[in-house]
Amino acid sequence: MKVVKLGGIGKIITGCTPSTKKSEYYASNDYMFVGPSDIKNVMYVVSSEKHISEKAYEDYKTRFINENSIVVDCIGSDMGNVAIVKEKCLTNQQINAITNIDESNYNIRYVYYVLSTMKNYFHLIGTNGSTMPILNKTMFENIEIEVPDIETQDKIANVLSKLDDKIKLNNEINNNLQEVINNIFISKFVNYDDYNGDYKSTELGDIPSDWSIDSFGNIISFSNGYGWNSKDMLESYQLDTYKIFKMGNIKIGGGINKEKTKSWILKEKCSGLEQFLSKKGDVLMCMTDMKSSENPLLGHTALIDRDDEFVINQRVGLIRCDKGIKWPYIYTMTNLPFFIGDIRSKAHSGVQVNLTTSGICDTKVIIPDKYSLDDFYKSATPMYEKMFVLNNEIEYLEQLRDTLLPKLMNGEIDLDNIEI
Repeated sequence: MKVVKLGGIGKIITGCTPSTKKSEYYASNDYMFVGPSDIKNVMYVVSSEKHISEKAYEDYKTRFINENSIVVDCIGSDMGNVAIVKEKCLTNQQINAITNIDESNYNIRYVYYVLSTMKNYFHLIGTNGSTMPILNKTMFENIEIEVPDIETQDKIANVLSKLDDKIKLNNEINNNLQEVINNIFISKFVNYDDYNGDYKSTELGDIPSDWSIDSFGNIISFSNGYGWNSKDMLESYQLDTYKIFKMGNIKIGGGINKEKTKSWILKEKCSGLEQFLSKKGDVLMCMTDMKSSENPLLGHTALIDRDDEFVINQRVGLIRCDKGIKWPYIYTMTNLPFFIGDIRSKAHSGVQVNLTTSGICDTKVIIPDKYSLDDFYKSATPMYEKMFVLNNEIEYLEQLRDTLLPKLMNGEIDLDNIEI
C-alpha cells in the first residue's frame, strides 16, 4: 500500500465558464459543459444540461478534460460529489478534475470509490474558517489517498461495481414503477379516460359530475417542521438517534434520498416533540428554494416508507394523510406538473422562493369519487410497497459499499473469495 497525491495520479484541471457574452460559444451542442448538478447521484456522466460549441473548444482547449476523467465538486454544500465523465468535455469553475490518468498504475473506478468516501474530509479542509467551503486546485492536487497495487485496485473496483450495478438496477425499477403510477393517475384523474358520464364546470375546468373541488388543507393535515438546535445535531449515526429530514433528502422531481442524510439527533432530545417524528405514508414537501436554481426543488415531495426513522426539520412541510384521502393519491399528485405549477405560483419570491402554509393549504385540488380512488389505490399501492422494499435495499447496499472499501483495502476481507 502506498500513499499518493491526487496530482500524481493524473493532471489536475479546474474548469471555467466561457464568456456568456459570446453567443457562438453556446450556438451548438458539440461538447458537454458539465456543472455540479450533472455530477449529483451518478457514477458516470454521459449527458449534461448545458453544451458548448467547437468554437469554445478552440478558445478554451487547455481547460478541457478527456474521457474517463474523475470530476469533483469543490465548492459549497455539495462539495465532494464525485463522478467519472465518459467523453471529452469542459466543466465549470466549481469542479476540479483528474484527467489523463495513468491507467497502468491507477484504476479509475478505484480512485472514484476512494474519493466518494471523503466528502466529510473535503468539507473539513475546505472550510478553513470560511462560510463557503472551497478546495482550490493546489489544495485538491495535494490531497493524499492510499493506493494498493493495480491488481488489488482492479479487484476492489469490480466488487464495489457489482453493488453499484444492483443499486442502479433498483433505481431504474423504481423509476419505471413511478412512471407507471403517474400514467395511471393522469389517465384516471386528469384525462378521465375511464369516465363515460356527465361533466360539470368548476374553477379547475370540467370534471365528472359526482366529483368535487376542495382546498388541499381540507383533505390533509399540514404542519411545518421543527427548528432543531444545531448544537444538538450530530454529524454521524449513533445509537438511539433519529435521522434529521432536511430538504436535501427530497429528490429533484420528487422522491426520497436517504443517502443525503447529513444530521442525526439523540432521541432524548426529541422528548415532547413526537409530532415531528415521521410515519409511514407521510408526504414531506420542500418549502424553500433558491430563485436561481437550475433544477427547482420547490413544492416537490418525498414519501416516507417506514415509521420512526426521521424527525422533520424546518422548511420541510409535513403532510399527513389522515382525513380520508390516502397517501398514494396525495403523493402522486404533488409531484405532477399541474400541481407543482399551481403551488409554485403562490410562492413568495426573493433571493429565496418560499411556500407558506396558507399558500399550500389554499391550493385547490380535485376530489374523485370513492370508487375511482379505491380503483387507483388497488393499482398504485402494491407498486409503492415494492418501491419501499427496493429503497431500503438501496440504502443497505450503499452502506455496505461504503463500509466494504476500507476492509477490502486493509485485507480484512479476502478479495479472492468474496461473493456479491
